Amino acid sequence: ITVDKVNFILGPFGSGATFATTAISEKYNVITIATLANAGKIYSRGFKNVFAVLAPASRIFYSFIDMLYARNPRPQKIAIITPNDLFPASVAKGAKEYAESKGFEVVYFEEYTKGVKDLSSTILKIKKSGAEVLIGTGYLEEAILTVRQLKEQKVDLKAIGFTTGPELSDFRDNLGSDANNIFGVSWWMPLMKYSDPLFGTASEYAEKFKAMFKDTDLSYQGAAASQGGLLLQTAIEKAGSLDT
Repeated sequence: ITVDKVNFILGPFGSGATFATTAISEKYNVITIATLANAGKIYSRGFKNVFAVLAPASRIFYSFIDMLYARNPRPQKIAIITPNDLFPASVAKGAKEYAESKGFEVVYFEEYTKGVKDLSSTILKIKKSGAEVLIGTGYLEEAILTVRQLKEQKVDLKAIGFTTGPELSDFRDNLGSDANNIFGVSWWMPLMKYSDPLFGTASEYAEKFKAMFKDTDLSYQGAAASQGGLLLQTAIEKAGSLDT
């Protein structure tokens, strides 16, 4: 901001980093388009220069919980585990509140240290809790670790859902057949019916992304970043100015 004299900031990735950087951009009156940061605390400070692309983090497991609610017979007991980081903690809190509002019993809730290398004691507690469903709000490595240690301890669950993992090829490559029947949540997928004048349909966007970046593993992170650029461009065109 002070050396390169930028007018706008896109990013960074993650709510923790964005919580810090947006305090600086607010101080210097520079707009941040927060393409991949949706923890509620970022947007509850009265800042005028930060804009989100994604819906609030607290809502991302609503569809998974709605799916559980629609089952017959319906599972009753849910365990939720989360690292002590801004985004996953927001997700876990929202999932717990929504699950309880739908009549589920959250029989186990744990916040563990981000980057943990062993969750065996946590898995044992989940097993003893009688949970039928597990919701994990951590990152890719923690999701892989959780699945492996659930298998080691022979924990039988009716459904498992992760914030990050199942949508990524690394998850499937690391776990092989153990990745089957595990649910993920996503803000965007190429099969969705979205369209816009620049990219066309969601599937057309995915093809353009693949052609440009040689990437066949497109997930919502890429689409959200593109949406942030489009949002900023549209705002500048409507304002007819680069002035904040």
